[in-house]
Amino acid sequence: MNKLLKTLIQKRDGGTSSSSSSSTTTTAIPTEGTLSNNNASTSPDILLTLTHLRKVFYEYQHPKIQWTQQDKHDRLYSTLPMVIKVLSVLTNNEWEERFPELSDYTFTLAKLLVYEIRMRADKEPNPCAASQAIIVYLEMNDEINSLSGWSLLRSLKLLSTGPNFIMDKFAQASLPSTFVKCLYLFFDLPEIIITYSNNDVISPKEKRILFQQIFFQLLSRIAMSNSCVDELTRRDDLLLLFNAISSNCPERNKPWRIQASEMLILIGKHSLQPAIQCIHSARCISQCVENLRRASCDLSLMDTARVYETLICLLIESASLSSSLMDDFRLAHCYVHMKDVVLRLENEWINDESEKFFAHFITLLGDFTYAGHNELKLPSRPETIIDIPNFVMPQPKKTGFIVRNISAFTILQSIFQQSTHPFLINIVFDTISSIILADNANYFLCGENLSPITEALYNKPNDVQLKIYDLLEFIVFQLKYIPHRELVNLSIMLKSH
Repeated sequence: MNKLLKTLIQKRDGGTSSSSSSSTTTTAIPTEGTLSNNNASTSPDILLTLTHLRKVFYEYQHPKIQWTQQDKHDRLYSTLPMVIKVLSVLTNNEWEERFPELSDYTFTLAKLLVYEIRMRADKEPNPCAASQAIIVYLEMNDEINSLSGWSLLRSLKLLSTGPNFIMDKFAQASLPSTFVKCLYLFFDLPEIIITYSNNDVISPKEKRILFQQIFFQLLSRIAMSNSCVDELTRRDDLLLLFNAISSNCPERNKPWRIQASEMLILIGKHSLQPAIQCIHSARCISQCVENLRRASCDLSLMDTARVYETLICLLIESASLSSSLMDDFRLAHCYVHMKDVVLRLENEWINDESEKFFAHFITLLGDFTYAGHNELKLPSRPETIIDIPNFVMPQPKKTGFIVRNISAFTILQSIFQQSTHPFLINIVFDTISSIILADNANYFLCGENLSPITEALYNKPNDVQLKIYDLLEFIVFQLKYIPHRELVNLSIMLKSH
């Protein structure tokens, strides 16, 4: 499987990027993910099924005769309907009490799925064939039969909703690494073959959607587990996720790329601590951005901007833990590239969807200005050509809305200067204004300089010009400060026009 991934990464990166190796994979069917606490949990039928499940698994662990590997696998597959039936009605607290072998059973099932996936990948000559072989095994088949990857996947999805140690067992079995590799391989899946007839209960497209729901839910749980993310870092598979979000794929396979982005965002929110050093050491951010800048990259501007959305979300979460990823982003010259993408995207303005995207992206960029591992130091006294009697430098209020990322603020001002679309101009200025108003110290932390805004005032809509005057009024009357650079710009503009 690793050989296939190396081939695939070289193909997508034009043969220049470094690849990582190792093995690794999540949203779901409600009836299986919801556990109810009712009388069924103690019904004779459930207890009988549970007893039989434990008996079969004991025989698997302690065979009286020499079994072939296939015999052992068949024995495990035969337990899947039982575990789905039993665990769907027991509460989480009852799982261990009534099924003491749960830990070993989970590890064994996870190892089985890892084996089945790797075996199919290794048999195929190329990534496309491997992805197809894996998906055929994992998707629901027409014959309702327990000896299938679909039943195994459903069982593991149900198990993932249980006690925390379940995810530890997934990690020990290398399931996270195997699933992430699958996610990357699925970028090459061919068009779904339509063999649907009126006699079919579910169409091939619906089967794919059902599979993605369960697979994506498992991936999401993996991303929120420290032990699973730790397994991804040990096997250097986080780089695959960064390569995935910056790789193009056919429209039909975009859900896989979207899920890779969601995984990184979830890792940032829930389990980033064990991943930061790996992301930094493997140059994940610079590699991701290099993919975007490569001449062979054919991602749309919107998709490129969404990659930056994912990176910013991750960086915001990482900033309180370490400065390394923020430094990686800056050293990769991402700020300038991100600004260029936004301004180029402005020229492709299409409809209300564009407004929704820009509103979200610019707001996120505003939040990015508050992200930083270290506090910025206020100057001892402002730079001014006029002595301001009784001026007192305002101190930050420690509210969480203190500017720490000057680069992000500078990019906002640059976008404001160069943008021409009224909606974008308004949303960018409103974001800048909200940052200055969030704390009296922010204006001074930003260098006491809004001159890029006042320089462009004349070319902006009238309503925005009025907002600029209001902001300058705030600086004069609320902060008790004379913004001399901005006033000089205004005087030059008034004389010129």
